[in-house]
Amino acid sequence: MTSETKHASAGSHRARDEGGIVGVIPYLVVLVCVVAGWYIAWDKGSAGGQGAVVAGVALLIAAVARLALPARLVGLLGTRKRVIDVATLAALGIGLIVAGAVLPQLGSARRPPPV
Repeated sequence: MTSETKHASAGSHRARDEGGIVGVIPYLVVLVCVVAGWYIAWDKGSAGGQGAVVAGVALLIAAVARLALPARLVGLLGTRKRVIDVATLAALGIGLIVAGAVLPQLGSARRPPPV
């Protein structure tokens, strides 16, 4: 490895670290919202579809943030290429929203009427 290669790799490493604490903020916001969704789902039991919807919306917000923010401010939301990150977050978010909307209705349809 030549000295030019060492300096080039150090420069690209510094470019990724420019975001600092600002790069962690989008990740923390999404993490807090997803944990809130999990808590709602856990607290409500079988009627916890609202929690899945909250977590799904948080993942959709993460997808939009990954799409809109520049690479130096994305922080932990950017682990792969932008297209793959956005597609993964959006698919998981939509899946959670659909599950949160459908599953509680299926659970109430199977319950026998009260006697």
